[in-house]
Amino acid sequence: MLKLLLSCCTTSFLIVASSALANSDTRKAPNSLDLGIGYKLYAMNLPSRVSASKNDDTNKFPALALIATDDINEYVSIRFEVAKGLEDASSGDDFSIDAPINPIKIKETYTAELDYSLSVAAKFSLLTNSPIRPFFILSGNTSAVSYDYEQTLSESITDEESKTLTSSGIMYGAGLEWITDDNIELLLSYENLSHFKYDAYALSFNIIFEL
Repeated sequence: MLKLLLSCCTTSFLIVASSALANSDTRKAPNSLDLGIGYKLYAMNLPSRVSASKNDDTNKFPALALIATDDINEYVSIRFEVAKGLEDASSGDDFSIDAPINPIKIKETYTAELDYSLSVAAKFSLLTNSPIRPFFILSGNTSAVSYDYEQTLSESITDEESKTLTSSGIMYGAGLEWITDDNIELLLSYENLSHFKYDAYALSFNIIFEL
């Protein structure tokens, strides 16, 4: 389902971009208030408690964002964003440990969901006279993620934990912005959450409408 949604978003993004390229004079007036929505796919690298040599498990969970932006000038805009998880997502690994009679089977399961994310960001556009504009983004962010861990041995639970990871700090990233003839902005971006206990990042697809 997530792959299908991302595929649809990306396809729409490319179609509108092709249309936008036909008009290289597309401009957006500064000091305009814009509102939009976004789909975010968060990814968090969670460590194994069974194998120290194993790479971290990457748990991916989706979220919906509401966005308001205000353009300071042609190069800089301020963005306010509130995001909430759409659903939790589970991932995990199976381990087999050699034993004299039968192998010991251990399973780890991780479940994570975004409780909330609040951020105030500055977006720096590198071009002003093109419908396709690369940009950098730097924001202050506070987020909370519900995280559940379960370990089973031969279908019996041997270790479990539920907690909320809450943290505030800097989030930074980069992306591409495509502006249509109707001043509708489509943005794809990668954002790194530098402040979480575990490595985390988000891929975002946003649609912004000028009021």
